[in-house]
Amino acid sequence: MGEEEWNQFADQYYAAMQAQHIPVAADMRAWLESIGALPTGRVLDIAGGCGRFTVELARRAQSADIIDWSSAMLHNAARNAEDHGMNNIGFIHGDWTKIPLKPADLVFVSELDSLRPEDLPFLYSISKQALVVGHCTANRSHVLERAANALNIRYVPQGVHEELPAAYQQHFASAGIISNGHTFKYRLTDNTTLKDVAAALDVSVPAAARALGETDTAPDASIPDTHDYEFTYIAVTK
Repeated sequence: MGEEEWNQFADQYYAAMQAQHIPVAADMRAWLESIGALPTGRVLDIAGGCGRFTVELARRAQSADIIDWSSAMLHNAARNAEDHGMNNIGFIHGDWTKIPLKPADLVFVSELDSLRPEDLPFLYSISKQALVVGHCTANRSHVLERAANALNIRYVPQGVHEELPAAYQQHFASAGIISNGHTFKYRLTDNTTLKDVAAALDVSVPAAARALGETDTAPDASIPDTHDYEFTYIAVTK
């Protein structure tokens, strides 16, 4: 998506993040502390969106900067920082590939779909003590998978890149750089609707109801669901 599309999506994304209750940011901070990859100096969170990770990483840092090309995302990041009482976070509006970036003690990149292994040498060069990169590697809705199987539809969740963390780790290994990898796993229960299932699979509401064996075919009928999430990160230290 481009900047304008992210601006339009920013409030929806921020609301979803707040409602999700996945403690991956706090767990990330604890993991980085445990492996000695969380410096106390400056943190640079590239493409950090609404600051989900920035707020946690900044708790131990002297300062943190979040860079994102969406002004609306940065607005929500500022709200997020204020809500958590954090006053050591700066906000940089721009495309990280087109503006000068000052070296930071920790360079952190999460769920940047466009990040490829060939970008890692530059990120490594501006990280003084640690570089951390990663993605969501699983996002399974049991209801969507059940409906997709019944309809013989291949459903691929958006924003899932199970192949990239392994590619990052392989790149570091080929360069003789030792890395640490970790996968955070979560299972949450919530509710979805026939309308949401139909939209995700691009089918009609009646088709979604038949696939799930639902007798209540109202579009907003609530259906219990279980989600399995995985987030895989690779950390290197100097």
